[in-house]
Amino acid sequence: MCFKCTPPRNRPDRAKHCRECNSCVLRFDHHCPFINNCVGFKTQKFFLLTLFYMVVLLSYGVGSIFVYLGFFPLRENYKEHWMELQIVVCVAVGIMFWILLLLFLVYEVYLLMRNLVALDVKLKTFSQRENPYNITVMQNASEILGKSVWSWFVPVQCSMEYPYQPKPHDN
Repeated sequence: MCFKCTPPRNRPDRAKHCRECNSCVLRFDHHCPFINNCVGFKTQKFFLLTLFYMVVLLSYGVGSIFVYLGFFPLRENYKEHWMELQIVVCVAVGIMFWILLLLFLVYEVYLLMRNLVALDVKLKTFSQRENPYNITVMQNASEILGKSVWSWFVPVQCSMEYPYQPKPHDN
C-alpha cells in the first residue's frame, strides 16, 4: 500500500507508511501518540468522536465548577470558595484543555468537510490545483462518519470500503 511495502504503481492514492506503527494506512492523517494509533480511513471517525466527547465532557466539568462557585447565582456563599487554590487551578487547566481540544476539533472538522487530511495540508498537495477528492460537504462527511446522520455520533464502524475515486484533473 505504500512506497516501502509495494511498488509505487500499486499504491492507492493517499496511502502512507507510518514509521511508528510500521504499517500502511489508507487516507493517512497522522500518527496520534495519545491513542497510540494512526488516524486514517478506518479510525478517523473514532478520533473525531473522541475529540468531540472530550470537548463535551470538559464543557460539562468546567461548567459544573462554575455553577458550584456561583458564577450563576445558585449559591449564596460563593465568595469563600474563591480562595481554594485547587478549584481555581482546576478551572484554569480545564479551560486551557477545552480551548486546545476545541481548536483541534474545529480544524479536524474543517479538514473533514473539505475531504482533506493533515498530511495534504502539510505537504500542500492541493495548493496549485483543485482538490479532486472534495465532493460536497455531506458526501465528504458520509465517507468517514457513515451514510446515516443518526450514526455520526455513535462509535460504530459504518463503512469499510474506500467509496470515492477522484475526478480526473487537468494538468
